[in-house]
Amino acid sequence: MTMPLLIILIYLQVQLTDFENAAFVVFMLLLTRTIVTFKLNLLIPITKVDENFPPAQKPDAINKEKFHFRKDVQKESSELTQDIYSLMTLNEIMNGKDDFPGLIPLIHKYLDYIDYNFSKRPKIMQYLKYISDKAAGKIMTMAQWTRQFVRNHEEYKNDSFCQ
Repeated sequence: MTMPLLIILIYLQVQLTDFENAAFVVFMLLLTRTIVTFKLNLLIPITKVDENFPPAQKPDAINKEKFHFRKDVQKESSELTQDIYSLMTLNEIMNGKDDFPGLIPLIHKYLDYIDYNFSKRPKIMQYLKYISDKAAGKIMTMAQWTRQFVRNHEEYKNDSFCQ
């Protein structure tokens, strides 16, 4: 399983709104086109992919956990050595950090590269901003929203029991 598929497993849930679902579909479509166009290399050892699953399953993993991810996705190398990946938050993977461009900035680079139709770009920018903000913890995930809804519901008595 490649790393983008892990991100999909972490990120994609059935969303509440059509906008959210559209945002994830557009993001995945543009990410795959970006990967193909720029020949991005997202390979990491399968053992590191396996190590990413336990933290991904923890509550609020999007804000609190780090995941193994390839440091230089633009470098062609088939060697899977220790120095090709590092631990990053989902915010860093999606939005970038000092030494890593981030998947969303790479998508922006792709859109610039193909000189994408600017009349349609504002909607795409809304979708990408939504994904970016969700990765940065500015927007609650579906799991966070559900937990908050249940905990704050007048009939919930902190007993994990529903009638």
